[in-house]
Amino acid sequence: MIIRFVILISFVFGSYFFTQVKAQDENLSQPIPGQYIVKFKDSNEDSSQKADKLATVYGAMVQNVYEHAIMGASVNIPPGKEQDVANDPDVEQLVQDFTVYAVGKPSDIDDNSMIDGNAMATGNMSGGTVQVIPTGINWVDAELNTTNEGEGVTVAVLDTGIDFNHPDLMVNKLLSRDFSGDNTGGNDDNRSIGGHGTHCAGVIAALDNTTGVLGVGSKIDLVSVKVLGASGSGSFSGIIAGLDYVTANAATIAVTNSSFGARGGTSPSQSFIDSSNLLHQAYQRAVNAGVICVVAAGNDAVDVTSNNEVPAMYPEVVTVSAVDDRNGVQDSADVWAYFSNFGPEVDIIAPGVNILSTAIGGGTSSLSGTSFSSPHVAGTVALYVAKNGRPASGDARLLSSLISAISKSRSPLPGEPSDGFTEPSCYANGSGLQ
Repeated sequence: MIIRFVILISFVFGSYFFTQVKAQDENLSQPIPGQYIVKFKDSNEDSSQKADKLATVYGAMVQNVYEHAIMGASVNIPPGKEQDVANDPDVEQLVQDFTVYAVGKPSDIDDNSMIDGNAMATGNMSGGTVQVIPTGINWVDAELNTTNEGEGVTVAVLDTGIDFNHPDLMVNKLLSRDFSGDNTGGNDDNRSIGGHGTHCAGVIAALDNTTGVLGVGSKIDLVSVKVLGASGSGSFSGIIAGLDYVTANAATIAVTNSSFGARGGTSPSQSFIDSSNLLHQAYQRAVNAGVICVVAAGNDAVDVTSNNEVPAMYPEVVTVSAVDDRNGVQDSADVWAYFSNFGPEVDIIAPGVNILSTAIGGGTSSLSGTSFSSPHVAGTVALYVAKNGRPASGDARLLSSLISAISKSRSPLPGEPSDGFTEPSCYANGSGLQ
């Protein structure tokens, strides 16, 4: 029997919901004691020099240094030294870091499924000698677009890593990095659900061969930017480090997929707001550098904006909600995925229930959640870039032509929240992508 558990993400995977009522009050992001994000004032010194001073003067332990997303660093500060660091002449802002934790399975989830913050797994892991077209790929019609497989486009998967040895994935190991503290170089070690990041990577770019599954674009260049640890845990500071790396390599990396989230709730603490604002700045820097950032809406069944779900609420990113499709066809049988977040900042929907994709160790697994809706869109965005070139800016508010090219209009789905918006469906075989 596969034991199901929920990874509540205070900064990784959007926390899964118990019920729509409970979701309003539970699964909120939590602070990490002693761990902070420092934003430095502008000066001639670089962030590394300033971070070294904090270590020397105050005994701070430096984890990551930022030079591109923001000018700053993530640090552990000895108790009693926080105010001293905040008052340092180099420091513009000192912000509490936030993270994730795991709890036992909720009582309303049966024992035959496995759940993370943005994902549920059936535990059906297997190999296979015949390539399968997953229902999600079929639903977006990616398999029909035989003229464009995303060649020449690099997508960075910000997640638990990607299985470097999976036979159905081709990963750029030289460009991959690990900011989770696991020291795997970007290799996926999230065995609790068979590899969250590996699963996302397969949806984006599983190879077109004779085994496993097919991804949206089999020739997309995958890069692992590991920001979540083996358990699926992570932090705002780790995500900023990943975005700092992406921004520094924006000439190569065109698209990112972020299948994680944190919820501050309807009345977030000021420390959460401050930390969220720095994360927001990091995403802004990435999109201003021309990177298109695709993110999961989260699985709390709440409005992303009123519940301060980040990064889903940021207007600059492409936010993806989930549809429940069971037959691989966009038809009247589709319903809204009951767990999916929603709201005005959501840009597009894609399949997110029982998504078959690559798993650690060379096999496949079936997972559910907006975590796996997002990579359908990230892969389709890569097809757009391969066909049309990169937009000058990755800001979602300036990408109306791109959104139009990768989607088609639809009617409201059964069970869909009435938020005044009917976002389009992801579609990978439109005329603007072929």
